[in-house]
Amino acid sequence: MRHHASVPSAAWRRTGLAALSMILGLVMIPALPGEPSSDTSTRWNSFSESSTCGAPFARTPFASKSGGLSAAEPVLGPFGTYFGRTIGQVRANLVPWVVPGSGGRVVSVHRLALPAFRRVSGGLAAQAAQGNTYTVSSVSAFTSRTISDSTQISRHGLGLAIDINPPQNPQRDDNRLITNMPGWYVDVWRDAGFCWGGDWAF
Repeated sequence: MRHHASVPSAAWRRTGLAALSMILGLVMIPALPGEPSSDTSTRWNSFSESSTCGAPFARTPFASKSGGLSAAEPVLGPFGTYFGRTIGQVRANLVPWVVPGSGGRVVSVHRLALPAFRRVSGGLAAQAAQGNTYTVSSVSAFTSRTISDSTQISRHGLGLAIDINPPQNPQRDDNRLITNMPGWYVDVWRDAGFCWGGDWAF
């Protein structure tokens, strides 16, 4: 596995969790249905999950409670402007994506993130043509919830994140990276604009 240059361990929370969350850096995104703005597009600098992933860290909004979220739960701030003002609006903007290497497993992702997921599909198809494959045995994407032990809305609750083979790529708090993902596999996701959990810094 190819790693970035090391930094002081206190600054890092290394994880092999394949939470490959969207970095939408300085993007133009169509306004969502129901938005009051007459402008047909909006601009924001970053939705990055970590500043070590090539764009400034962007904190997701807080919810009214921890855990599972109802359709009526508000999504405040810029995330709400882009992806839906409620969890219900986010749900209305979900589209299916077939996870490469999973035997046809389909997950739901936000329609504005779909172009990046499609870039992943193309990149993995090119790798497969060279004989490189990685089997996905467990996967999850959209889940209407907060981050564990938090009231902060998870990127999974916005349809922007995906976890791939968590048992083989566990999230850890001791600065130790455990992953079975080949470097080329991670690079395909990075090249499509995703932030790999193994690169996170907090």
